[in-house]
Amino acid sequence: MTSKHADDDTPLLDLIFCLLMFFVLMWVVQLSKQQDDTIKDANVLMHAAFMIHVTWPLELNDDVDIFLEDPLGNLIYYKQKKSGLMHVDRDDLGHSSGTEVITDEGELISLDSHSEIITISKAIDGLYIFNLFMYSKRAEEPTEVTVQMIQLSPHKIVMQRVITLTHHAQEVNVAGFEVLDGRVIEITEETKVFVAQREVETPF
Repeated sequence: MTSKHADDDTPLLDLIFCLLMFFVLMWVVQLSKQQDDTIKDANVLMHAAFMIHVTWPLELNDDVDIFLEDPLGNLIYYKQKKSGLMHVDRDDLGHSSGTEVITDEGELISLDSHSEIITISKAIDGLYIFNLFMYSKRAEEPTEVTVQMIQLSPHKIVMQRVITLTHHAQEVNVAGFEVLDGRVIEITEETKVFVAQREVETPF
């Protein structure tokens, strides 16, 4: 025979069970969202077509910037960090940017050089034009800037050059590169000036 107290407890147990299932479901949904966000962040680099990496000596407190124009006329630089399928991932301002960074895993690492990074998430057929600009020249000695253009899949260094910058507001053409079917087929000496005079009057 079932007791009266057991019957009275049944609705309460049902309510507790439903609440428990609700909180478990909410936890699963939140965990799934966090995993999706992590995958999306990782895919930014995994799915990128090219990366342009520019470095210069850590002891020189200079601010070197990249100007990159795609075949459609989209332009990215320090004032326009995302345009079309291109994105500025790191804009190094010199010593004010610090000499240490925190990785995605939370590890603090020391940099051995100043570094600017641009990624092209999907390459468009046609001509890209790539310039360097000395936004602020603080060191007295010339600045040797190492430029790498890297194809990410499969990994390949498409171009590597060393460009010497000597003075404030100097703009130098690095290269033009012709893309066809997602691959660089030609490095050219195509030149173009991006910086207007009113933009180069920058503080030291």
